[in-house]
Amino acid sequence: MQPLPTPNEDFFSVEESTATALGKAVAELAELTGRSLVSFESMTLGEICAFAEERYDELPEFWRIWKDWNRPDLAQPMGDL
Repeated sequence: MQPLPTPNEDFFSVEESTATALGKAVAELAELTGRSLVSFESMTLGEICAFAEERYDELPEFWRIWKDWNRPDLAQPMGDL
């Protein structure tokens, strides 16, 4: 059985992220960088986080939390999300 992908390995989906904190964070990043929101669909969430780190002088709270919660060395516990 294949292990489930981690959140960092999931690809961004505009449709699935509408009206979510993730959607808002990516929309703000798209506006900052002059890219279309749809252009992020070819990137994993881990890649988008790394892209955000390169573009912001101070990483917004959403991306700081994302980075902390999705560290490669952190076990992904099940529970309330």
